[in-house]
This record gives sequence, structure tokens and C-alpha cells, in this order.
Amino acid sequence: VRNLIGLVMQQDGHFVLCAADGHEGLELSRKYPGTIDLVITDVQVPRLNRTDLCAHLMEERPGTKILMMSTADAGYDTLAFLRKPFDGCTLKARVRTILSAPRQLIDVTRLISELRNELERINREILSLQRPDTWKKNPGPRFVTDDPDPAS
Repeated sequence: VRNLIGLVMQQDGHFVLCAADGHEGLELSRKYPGTIDLVITDVQVPRLNRTDLCAHLMEERPGTKILMMSTADAGYDTLAFLRKPFDGCTLKARVRTILSAPRQLIDVTRLISELRNELERINREILSLQRPDTWKKNPGPRFVTDDPDPAS
């Protein structure tokens, strides 16, 4: 599938870098000095999950667009998803549409900083719940539940 997609994209005039798995794709991205406009990847990426792959790509190459494809219809109803099987015309049309859409630059540094701050806050909160000296200051419940009968 990877080779066929590469061939279809080359025949449509695109320069294509092909990788066998997520690690290889990330390495290619890191070594390639030019702009990468679009990454086409399967939802099931071998050797590196799609979340990590996309996070690295968005951090290292802000503005790069990503097209996900899969045989599973997992509720993806976005422009950047292509359900397999598809033909060459469908692939080319989807790629043209994605590439013609304006880039949405994400301030990745700010986003990462906000996420780290939130994780640190949560970690401090968890640590405070684990220290017996804080139990006396805050004698309230240790756990919150929606269950009206917490013993069950």
C-alpha cells in the first residue's frame, strides 16, 4: 500500500519520502532539510504509535498537515481521514483538498508548556494527598465518587 500511495503521489507531481514505519518516518523527517507539506500515515503505525508520531512531527515541523487512513471507521469524520480501501483518484483529490487548505500553525512551545504546567499541578495535588500531614489540615473525603453507595 505504501509503495502504491508513493507512486500515485509521484505521478501527481509530488516529491515523496516513503517510510516503512513510524521510527523510519520520523528519522526521514529529521534528516530531510526541505519543507514537508503533508504526511500520509495509517492509524496503526508500526514501531511508533500515531499519537507520538504526530506529536513529534507537529513539534519539529509546525504547520505540516497529516492525513490519516485506516480500514476501521472509528468515527473519524474529518477532512484529514481517508477510509481504506480507496482508489488513486480519491487519494489525489483528498491530498489536493488538504494541501489547498490554509495551514494552521500551532504554537507548540506554548502548548507543551501549558501541558507541563498542568501535569505539575496535578502531580503536586496527588503528592499532597499522599502525605499524612496534609490529612489533618484537610479532614474531608479522600476520594470523590458518583456512586451513592461507595461500599459497593
